[in-house]
Amino acid sequence: MSTEANNEEKPSRTEQSSSKPKKRSSGVSTALRILKILRIPLICLAALFIGLWLGYAWFGGQPASDIFKISTWKHLFNLVFAD
Repeated sequence: MSTEANNEEKPSRTEQSSSKPKKRSSGVSTALRILKILRIPLICLAALFIGLWLGYAWFGGQPASDIFKISTWKHLFNLVFAD
């Protein structure tokens, strides 16, 4: 057998991969769609918490657990908007 006969029998790799694209299952595609939609809000929330931690705990020298207390934010609101 010649090498030409071997090449004609087997399709190349590019022909094999382009002939049948892989389909994802519906659960995987739904999860990816949800992650795609939520990625920007999740990044914004992460940036908010990092900014709160940097501003209040790191630069302000206060305990980081106070970030999650409502009394801290009521006090801050009263300081900013006091008459």
